[in-house]
Amino acid sequence: MREITVMEKQAKGLAQVMGRGKITIPKEARDVLGINDGDYVGFIVWKVEVVAPEGDPR
Repeated sequence: MREITVMEKQAKGLAQVMGRGKITIPKEARDVLGINDGDYVGFIVWKVEVVAPEGDPR
């Protein structure tokens, strides 16, 4: 069994789910947390609704 150490640093962000359920951790969050390729990350997931401001063509 692997040993798991919980780190105290946190970063918040928003990511869009892409093909096959993948998301990208924004570079700013990776930099703050020192996340590199091959690192493991823990996460808590919740769904949010993004609504464009009135008049926004998106």
